[in-house]
Amino acid sequence: MMRISKYILLLMSFAAMAVGCVREEMAQIDPDEVIIPVLHDPGFPKAPEAITITAANQTEELVFTWDAAHLGFGAQFNYAIEVYTADSLKVEVGGGVNATTTTVTYEDINYALVFGLGATPAEPVKVNFCLSASVGVRKFYSEP
Repeated sequence: MMRISKYILLLMSFAAMAVGCVREEMAQIDPDEVIIPVLHDPGFPKAPEAITITAANQTEELVFTWDAAHLGFGAQFNYAIEVYTADSLKVEVGGGVNATTTTVTYEDINYALVFGLGATPAEPVKVNFCLSASVGVRKFYSEP
């Protein structure tokens, strides 16, 4: 009798583990249910919304703030500020943020522009900043 109950208990524990596990590839997020983040204007120092990056001001910072993304349940988003031109892919300037604010130095922006986007140093370049909110490998972008 003890032997049978041991096997029944073992079988029940395997069944409980099988039911309790979720296959990662089966979990999906409906993009229509995601409230995307809203990036606020960082307040560039000069009109017409331009910054000049020089060797002397590499330590200056821009403060980015935003309204958080929402999924309808307690999902944790990771946010990143990204920069891109009209004909390029997006490149992260600052990332791995779980709050709704971050600071980015001019040095980080310069690095992303020159090494990430291939911009020519000392040449003006028109870029857009956006915010990505990622959960897992899926990213949701704010308006630029």
